[in-house]
Amino acid sequence: MLIEFKVGNFKCFRDEFVLDLAPASQDKTLLGNIWRGHRHDALKSAVLFGPNASGKTVLLDALFVFRKFVVESATAMTHGDPIPGVTPFRLDPSSLERPTSFEVLVELDGAGYRYRVEADRGRVWREQLKYQAAEEKSRWITLIERDGSSSQAELHPRLGPKRRRERIIEDTRDNGLLLSRAAERNVQGVMPLFEWFNNMYHSFAAAGIQRDVRQISRLAEEIVQDTSLRQGINQLIRDADTGILGLRPKDAGADEAGKLRVDIELDSSQDVEQIVGQFRHVLNDLAHKRNVNESPLVTLQAEHAMADGQRVLFNLYDEESAGTLRYLVLAGRILSFCKTPGLMVVDELDASLHPQLAWRVIQMLHSPEFNPAGAQLLFSTHDVTLMDAGLLRRDQIFLTQKYPDGQSELVSLWDFEEMPRNNAPWARNYLAGRFGGIPMLGPRLADIPQVNEPTSPGPVYGSNGTPAGE
Repeated sequence: MLIEFKVGNFKCFRDEFVLDLAPASQDKTLLGNIWRGHRHDALKSAVLFGPNASGKTVLLDALFVFRKFVVESATAMTHGDPIPGVTPFRLDPSSLERPTSFEVLVELDGAGYRYRVEADRGRVWREQLKYQAAEEKSRWITLIERDGSSSQAELHPRLGPKRRRERIIEDTRDNGLLLSRAAERNVQGVMPLFEWFNNMYHSFAAAGIQRDVRQISRLAEEIVQDTSLRQGINQLIRDADTGILGLRPKDAGADEAGKLRVDIELDSSQDVEQIVGQFRHVLNDLAHKRNVNESPLVTLQAEHAMADGQRVLFNLYDEESAGTLRYLVLAGRILSFCKTPGLMVVDELDASLHPQLAWRVIQMLHSPEFNPAGAQLLFSTHDVTLMDAGLLRRDQIFLTQKYPDGQSELVSLWDFEEMPRNNAPWARNYLAGRFGGIPMLGPRLADIPQVNEPTSPGPVYGSNGTPAGE
């Protein structure tokens, strides 16, 4: 489980900020929203509120960039490739000369891992992994220590024989990670942390329906292999009042397979290096599939009922709403995460979802019945109905705010000197600006003239159907 995430000099975050998921010990409310770990406790969910362009998506993207670098640096990158996604704060000349920093503190099966990377687009300047075994009296030890400025690196003997460790260091490029190379060599001392990164789930609203289509394809393959997962998802999709009675997996046709296989999304903001990197990722993926017929893609159909009870199958992607697809992906991920704990990162949870469904998705993460294994949800939203003391604790609510110099900051609702009471109307106070994290509107938007005249009540009709008084 994630205890802490730090990011610095990344896009709009000039300074290093901490997303602290350790629960406030003084807060005794909603204790069911907390995971009890071996040494650490962690919140089951956390939400980011804030105005547009204030850093909510940037913070979630920082986790995605960190994950992608860890998972792919040893397998999908070559010498000279730019490190994907690493972008410093560009409105301060001194920031352009400093590396971007990422750091996580996680607890996995009782053991602690603190992993930090500092890098720019060209190389890694620092990499450190500290480890604390689950045994009671164990201390933190440094498994990986790397100083990119002096090209010095050291791996702890716990990670294998000396010659093996030396080969890992020799084979790690300036733009690659020792952790990733060690995982590629199946070094067991780093595999739990690597798998935690690898299993992290991301959903970004800007990616659109294409990403949901691919996630549903993966979910369909899991449903084929797991009957209980299929039953659970069918129950949740029926209870959501979508009109769907159940889901049926089927092999994807040629057109559908084309949609699902191509994992490239291009937009005007991408540079040539990013596009080339995406093509390389797709080619690597296809290279691992020597024969497409060995593993046919699976898609899903939605089962509906006519008035006479006859069943009709709908194409899930073309005939169901975007909200239905999004809910299906989220519900499916939650049920899958019940078996293997992980982190779900969702940008704009409320996109295409009714507020009541968004509320239920969060409740599922908090429920020991739906989520017994330790899954966590980190999400952003503009839906202030979720800012409710009956659903979330104060330390689960974070606010982003951007200042005139272009940099953003992150604060928790718990951090305010005058902490909002649990019985206070949090959403109303937030919209009134008492916590910050709302747009600072200019005069043209702040005072829009209105020309609304009082509404006339209209004529009063008598019992004969004519206006009274005539």
